Amino acid sequence: MSEILLQVRDVSKDFVLGGLPWRRGTLAAVEHVNFEIRAGRTLGIVGESGSGKSTLCRLVLGLIAPSSGEIWFNGQLLSALSTKEMRGVRRQMQAVFQNASASFNPRQTVRDVLLTPLEVHDVGTRDSRFDMIEQSLEHVGLDLEILGRAPHSLSGGQRQRVAIARAIILRPSLVIADEPTSALDVSVQAKILNLLKQIQREMGLAYLFVSHNLGVIRYVCDDVAVMYLGRIVETGPTEQVFASPQHPYTQALVEAIPHTDPRKPQFNLPILGELPNIYQKPTGCYFHGRCPYALSACTEEQPSLYNFWGHRSAACLWHDKRFISRAPKWVSDFEGT
Repeated sequence: MSEILLQVRDVSKDFVLGGLPWRRGTLAAVEHVNFEIRAGRTLGIVGESGSGKSTLCRLVLGLIAPSSGEIWFNGQLLSALSTKEMRGVRRQMQAVFQNASASFNPRQTVRDVLLTPLEVHDVGTRDSRFDMIEQSLEHVGLDLEILGRAPHSLSGGQRQRVAIARAIILRPSLVIADEPTSALDVSVQAKILNLLKQIQREMGLAYLFVSHNLGVIRYVCDDVAVMYLGRIVETGPTEQVFASPQHPYTQALVEAIPHTDPRKPQFNLPILGELPNIYQKPTGCYFHGRCPYALSACTEEQPSLYNFWGHRSAACLWHDKRFISRAPKWVSDFEGT
């Protein structure tokens, strides 16, 4: 088994709010999140808007500091590193953003975009840097003729390929991809996803992959973590989570994936109601107001992640020993009951 590259241990992030009187206070954007990524593997993060996915990415990148908890990368605790040491870590941890255009300096050409990370991290000589740029463009399937062009003159797919080339030019070990295909046409999305998988095989990269699209998560990711209002509610190997989701929210998301079988209803378990106000989260389980299987205890207790089968976890009270005997059919038996 490959070595653990990234560990996120009980990480929370609170933001102090100002402005309107009813919004003053503290917003818990991420709460008690735990996961790990091994070298060469892909962890997918999925959830609705406002679930804390992008905040989690910024925490991993070290762009913001956690309010509590620890983030370890390659055996180093990020919060204990100096500014100089953190720069060395960032060379091994790069990002591909949702909006490629917004991540570029509009005054720079593609050559400048790819040259900047090499100069910032003082990688290579002036002569060798062009070879690195050429190799990076070759990896993403772009010709050298685009080097003199501005990013805004490229197509959406070309811009995202340049963003990927910039992310891999430093030869990182981890790439954080935050919705890298959501702004692209469907046909272009498929090409970019295949490109990411090809680069992973060639370079041995690990990915932290964020997406709203469960089809994309299923195609790209080895493991998946489902987030809801800042908390992870289910984790496990991707195929197993899709085959037998163990949290009602995950089950509803999987059921909502469109299919072409006319004999099967499109939505077996629609999610009830609307996403709760993130500024005033409900007590107990955050999902209880939308859950068709909610218990009276769900309004009072915040369920922890119950581990079962050794490699699956779900934050649902139906996996608590007190309730498992009368659980709905979708709840599978787990070890230790």
